[in-house]
Amino acid sequence: MSTVSGHSEMCSAQLFDRRRNRCLAFLFDCLVAKHSGSFSHSVGEAGRQAAHRLFGATRVTPKAMLSGHVAACVKRVLDECPDDEYVVLPQDTSEANLTTLRKTKDLGPIGRGTGSGKGLEMHSALAVREDGMPLGVVYLDIWARKPVPKGRTAKEKAKAKAAKPTSEKESNKWLECLKQVQALFPPEVKLLFLQDRESDEFDFFTAPRRPGTELIVRAAQARCVETRSEGPEAEATISTLFKAVRATKVLGTTTVTVSANNDSKERTAVLEIRSCPAVLRVPTHSKADTDRTPQSVWLVSASEADPPAGAKRVDWTLISTIPAPTFKDACRIVGFYSRRWIIERLHYVLKSGLNAEGLRFDDAASLSNALALYYMVAWRLLSITYLARIQPDQPASSSFGPEEIELLSFESGKPVKTISAAILAVAKMGGYVYYRSAAPPGVKTVWLGLRQLQQMLRGYRWRDPAGQM
Repeated sequence: MSTVSGHSEMCSAQLFDRRRNRCLAFLFDCLVAKHSGSFSHSVGEAGRQAAHRLFGATRVTPKAMLSGHVAACVKRVLDECPDDEYVVLPQDTSEANLTTLRKTKDLGPIGRGTGSGKGLEMHSALAVREDGMPLGVVYLDIWARKPVPKGRTAKEKAKAKAAKPTSEKESNKWLECLKQVQALFPPEVKLLFLQDRESDEFDFFTAPRRPGTELIVRAAQARCVETRSEGPEAEATISTLFKAVRATKVLGTTTVTVSANNDSKERTAVLEIRSCPAVLRVPTHSKADTDRTPQSVWLVSASEADPPAGAKRVDWTLISTIPAPTFKDACRIVGFYSRRWIIERLHYVLKSGLNAEGLRFDDAASLSNALALYYMVAWRLLSITYLARIQPDQPASSSFGPEEIELLSFESGKPVKTISAAILAVAKMGGYVYYRSAAPPGVKTVWLGLRQLQQMLRGYRWRDPAGQM
């Protein structure tokens, strides 16, 4: 696969030695081309030894590993995103379950920390165009949690957590991501951060934001809000945000695509839309050293009135810093939030497609650097899938080499000229069944098909000069 190469993504990486940049570019290309096997199988013996030296270097960190890719992503944003559109930035946390690595040093507890599982926490942000095209990973932080002291009651744990300043809490990851990503882009670039319920922290809403930066957060807390009735004698009402927005009239209905997960297939949901302005009041437990300014926001409710039998009902209450006075505005907010699932697909590719949790290194620092590389590879596999949906008429050569196109044309029985035709051929090799009303190929059938393509490519290259196998 061409155009995006290891050299183009890694040439400006801040790895303190140009030889490390070349090594990183080589590893990236190997993993994109041969992601079906173990790390050693994909990169070869020489690549494995070089990777151990790179990942174990003292000054190499996930941020340094990602630096060249981030610079390339910022350039894609400036080149491809229209000036009047947002760069959509979903951020999310995932875990790498590395419990089987009994000899690996410095891993931490995962989950709720009550079991014997060990691994690493990974918090990332993905830059996405408004049309859904993922442009790259712009933030990544990987850490090991500290073991929870045994013998403390739940009340004692909650008290200890409340006593910490925000900068020392794990929830500071949302603020740190917001701060660092804003610094990457020039002031004229409009940024929109998307977060799930875990980020519903008052400190996140009061965090410094430059002009042009907006937030959409799915509400988790029954926050106290102030709303005002309409009319010349408008009165202020205090209630929870869920009650406040549900008390307003339905503006209309819209449809969204609900992504597939372990329990259900991808489906279309019809949502009733409501919206209202509100002021988030300062929580009573807010510390004196934090910003205690009430925050003016818009509440948008998207609720499924009649979900299909057996399906989980869609019910989102969104807190938006973008105004949503009309039905069209509210639908736009809901549409933006639906883009948050792209980062979950990134984690799906990372774990299921690349088997990142199967990496084997001696310490958490080396594993963190390896995971940073796998994040970039996961983005590349994801971007190919979305490119075929969003820009289907791009030439196949934008992502595939001449030999790959020749093999795909042979498999299809007709010339493969566009990226959509190439991805369709790849997906069929991965088990995708095409019919007129079928949904576009998903990322799983694409990565499975790419594995088959690479196996065919190796056989193709082993043939003798006469063309005989």
